[in-house]
Amino acid sequence: MGSLRCWGIGLAALGLAGTAVAGPGEDVQIHGFVSQGFVLSEGNNVNGSSTDSSGSAKYQELGINGSWRPRGDLMLAAQFASVRAGEATDEYLTLEYGLLDYTPWQAENGRFGLRAGKVKLPFGFYNESRDAVFTRPGILMPQGIYLETSGAREFGYFSVYGGQFYADWYAGNHALYLEAGAYGDQSLGDSADIAILRADAKGTFRNDRGFLVRLLEDYDGGRFRAALSWATVDLSYTPSGEPFSGSNPFAMPGKLDFRQTILSFQYNWPRLSLTAEYTWRNFKLDDLIPGLSSSVADLEPSGAYLQATYRATPKWSGFLRYDEQIRDSSDRDGRKAEARFGLPRYYQFAHDWTVGTRYDLTSNLAAWAEFHYVDGVAWVNPLDNPDFNAGAAERYWNLATVMIGYRF
Repeated sequence: MGSLRCWGIGLAALGLAGTAVAGPGEDVQIHGFVSQGFVLSEGNNVNGSSTDSSGSAKYQELGINGSWRPRGDLMLAAQFASVRAGEATDEYLTLEYGLLDYTPWQAENGRFGLRAGKVKLPFGFYNESRDAVFTRPGILMPQGIYLETSGAREFGYFSVYGGQFYADWYAGNHALYLEAGAYGDQSLGDSADIAILRADAKGTFRNDRGFLVRLLEDYDGGRFRAALSWATVDLSYTPSGEPFSGSNPFAMPGKLDFRQTILSFQYNWPRLSLTAEYTWRNFKLDDLIPGLSSSVADLEPSGAYLQATYRATPKWSGFLRYDEQIRDSSDRDGRKAEARFGLPRYYQFAHDWTVGTRYDLTSNLAAWAEFHYVDGVAWVNPLDNPDFNAGAAERYWNLATVMIGYRF
């Protein structure tokens, strides 16, 4: 039923795009994408019941976006999407972004402007383009940085309501881009607790306020790229009203502070690209669980990946990637957490070796395939694995995934 839903909406979107016509003096653009994925795994489920012999096809993405520029310094843009990725994400139709973009100053050597509305979050190299498989570094995003299978969309990791300032500066072979945003009070998705706590907290989270800054350098037309991203988010938690118990440890209202810094580097040759990103984060959880000391509750996760992409022909490319996610940098092997909470130590890390390929059948139609071998389950989603929090996840596991996508 989910596949029929996604593709039915996709056909309707294609029909709508075919009827879009720009009026006199208007600059109107409409684009979109539809993709269908399939996942088969051994050991743990990803994006649905992928360990079943028939695998999981609960991996669908559809987006249709449009922009209108009534004058040179003003643009309105929006994208609606339908996204399904197992039990963690099931968005029938959602506004992924909808914004007003005003650029009061533009010149040959730069520009600056403001955006307001529901805006994409500019961090790392790929967060703004993670919605479409055509612009991602693979079918699955590097989990150590982008938290895709952990319910990042529910956490508001892709777009939120707020405002952004941006400024670009060009000098010789250098292009420098600065973006800074502030984001106000808004509720998070129903599964945000899984993304944050890896457990059903029964209550709800809100984003009280957040700030984000990214500085990106692009040298020699993209031959070398580097970026520094920093974000801070203050969250509040409202409990469900159920009493405190072993099955409901989050029974009191509280605050949660989240900090993140990302370093990003990329070097591009004509056929080969090397990309590396590293992040360190901080979670302060001590007032969500009664009696929990800060030494237990203050987690410092980290993540990193290194990817080599080789473009054999204009249509065919392949990549190799190592990706890791560590739940607490002070407990990289998970032994402290195992002694404290009883779950296997490999719940605290994930080391993922991936090989993948992409083939562009046409400029609008492409296919992807990749294979993952993983040690650890730090990014396995409990919603797709009901026995996860009983310690039943398997340490060594693998998955194969394919996807076909169309864009217009």
